[in-house]
Amino acid sequence: METNRENLRLFLAVARLGSLTAAARKLAVSQPTVGRRVQRLESQLGARLFRRVDEQYCLTSIGEGVFERARELEETMAGIKRLTDDGEASVSGRVRVATTDCLAYAWLAEETASIRERYPRIEFELIAGLGIVDLVRKEADIALRVGRHPDQLDSARHKVVWEQLIGVLKRDAGLFSEASLQSSSTA
Repeated sequence: METNRENLRLFLAVARLGSLTAAARKLAVSQPTVGRRVQRLESQLGARLFRRVDEQYCLTSIGEGVFERARELEETMAGIKRLTDDGEASVSGRVRVATTDCLAYAWLAEETASIRERYPRIEFELIAGLGIVDLVRKEADIALRVGRHPDQLDSARHKVVWEQLIGVLKRDAGLFSEASLQSSSTA
């Protein structure tokens, strides 16, 4: 059984908005088209996905499971699209970096300038100081603090964390040069 992506897109809109009319308006298609596509999807799956309650479309228990999987698929497809759209030029957004005054001005300012050359739509906000920031509360996206060099760390666990941090910065972001990371860790 092959499920049409367009049917899933319309299903997600109805599930999120609660009505065929609202979904049709949001997606700029006709309300009967949305209704037919949802019925087609239910037929393909062999299950009712919605129950109608006072002009609202509410997900059935099976519909809730399908919603979660369809939402995951939607996110995956959006991620693939982001990878293919404009390549590196599509990287954008604001990054809040909390660090010490010394790192912010002596090292990070220069690094962020080179990152902005490569990714012009990234905006950095540097939060310099010794204050504590709560990453969970999104007071900053990244917090960099000065510590001992990895060779001087007390435990193997600390060394592993340091190596993982360096690996993430080099592999995932590709933003910092290895030389600048090494020189800053010895400062």
